[in-house]
This record gives sequence, structure tokens and C-alpha cells, in this order.
Amino acid sequence: MKKDKEDTNIIQYFDNKDLRGTEMSHLVIKEDKTVEAFDRVNFLKKLKEDKKFRNNFIGIAICNCVSSFIIDLFSYIIPNLSGNIYMNAISVSLFQIGAYTMSGFAIRHLGLKRQIMLSYAFPFVISLMYLSLAYLLNLTLSTFTYSIVLGLIMFGLSANFSSTLYAAYSLSPAPLAPTFLVVLNLFKICMLSFTPFIADSFQPGASSSRFLIIFFMVASLVCWVASWYFLDIREKKKNKGGVKRVL
Repeated sequence: MKKDKEDTNIIQYFDNKDLRGTEMSHLVIKEDKTVEAFDRVNFLKKLKEDKKFRNNFIGIAICNCVSSFIIDLFSYIIPNLSGNIYMNAISVSLFQIGAYTMSGFAIRHLGLKRQIMLSYAFPFVISLMYLSLAYLLNLTLSTFTYSIVLGLIMFGLSANFSSTLYAAYSLSPAPLAPTFLVVLNLFKICMLSFTPFIADSFQPGASSSRFLIIFFMVASLVCWVASWYFLDIREKKKNKGGVKRVL
């Protein structure tokens, strides 16, 4: 009876090993331990000792906070943008829906790091093309073109808003994933607290709209560099023969 009672309070950890032919007396038995939702001590220890984990945290924090800041800022300043407010809002909303839908497919086929870098390169190129056509070549672009440009820019930034949250969960050890997300949201909330003050200083006009496009371009470039330099992701993918290779 005593042995049966002890067995009910013990969890066997097999660690995904092949135990065929192994006697039960040779199994390693460990007591069940409760995992805290916010494990500050182990998170800071992991952050200090593990360079890969630290680099991933820095890269994800930069990318997710900047993407969240731009999405939140855009919702404040959309009435002051050039062009038609309804056309701008509809264009951005449709492209954001497409971004959230396509990000998962892109991660599956391209890999997480490639998807993040490509999504930041996309708004950078679109912003650069728009500034070159509108201000260097002095071409007159329609309000519809401006709405499409805003939508395409937000497409890349919105895709990485969800991708970096997925990266925060998948690139951290399972017991530390909740703590990772809590700390990430803490940084993000602190950054978003300045959004209303910045939006209040935004004045309607062509010069402000041009500055906004430049800001999007610079922010995309910063996040692309951060994702390229900091994110340390080694992904496994099956080839046609079924053998796994590391990307």
C-alpha cells in the first residue's frame, strides 16, 4: 500500500528515449515539480548565461516593440494623413488581414528568420520607391497610390507583429516562455505609452506624411538589422527523402 501511494505522487520522465528492453528498475524517477508562471530568477539566469537566448530576446524585443509602436501610432494619426481617410483605413485594414493570414504560411515555407527579415525588407523597399518617385522625380501620385503604399508598408510590419510573438514562444525553453512574454509585453507597454504624445504632435500636411514614410523606412531598416544580427535560429526541415537538414 505504501508503494502504491508513492507511485501516485511520482511522474516518470522518459525524455523521448527508446526504452525497449530496459528494466523498470533502471528507469530514472523524479518527483513532480511545480513550474511558476513568472520565473524571474531562472529567466535572468538564462539571460545572463546563455548567449543565444540573450540575442534572441534582444532581437525579438526590438522587432516586436517597434512593430507594435508603428501599428498603434498609425491608428492615432490616420485622420491627419494625406489622401482620403476612408480609403487609407480600408487599404491598411485589408493588407493587415492579409499579413496575419499569410505570415503562418510564410514561416512554414521560408523559415522563421527568413520570414521576419523579408517582411521588414518589404516596407523598406516600398517606402524607398515611394520617396524616390514622389520627391526625387517630382511625380504626382494619386491618393489611391498613397493608400496602397500605406497598406503595403503596414503589411510587412503587421506580419512581423504576429511572427515575433510566435518567435518569443518558440525560441525560449517551455518553462520560461510565459516569463519571456511577460517581460516582452512590459517593454512594449512602456514604449506604447509615448504613442499618444507623439501622435498629438503630428500635423496634417504633405511634409508630415513624407516624414511618416521616412520614419517607416528607417524603422523597417532597424528591425531588419536587429533580426539579422541578433536572431539565432536553427530550423530543421525535411527534404524529399525524409532526412532532416538544418537551415
